[in-house]
Amino acid sequence: VNVDLELEIVQSLQHGHGSWTDGMFECLGTTGIVVSIDEDHDIVVSYPSGNRWTFNPAVLSKVQTPGPATNTTADNQTFAVGDLVQICNDLEKIKLLQRGHGEWAEAMVP
Repeated sequence: VNVDLELEIVQSLQHGHGSWTDGMFECLGTTGIVVSIDEDHDIVVSYPSGNRWTFNPAVLSKVQTPGPATNTTADNQTFAVGDLVQICNDLEKIKLLQRGHGEWAEAMVP
């Protein structure tokens, strides 16, 4: 999965979903893999660094991987363990999304 939203938006949407922390900047523009879905339906994503971050599903976009085609576009936004994810590298978009979801901190800039 990817995060394809402006940073402010991601930060806003993260409120109540694990919030946004400085270390999460590694996720911007990096594809990660869904490793679990918690009891609140938040998505836990693992990154190449070995770090795992919890996200509001609204900030993630499912990455298409080679394999059998799906018949519905709805499948593209349904997350499952093992899905590849990437966070948007548009800082302004993420800042906006982060409002009300842990808020934005300048230390989050990569």
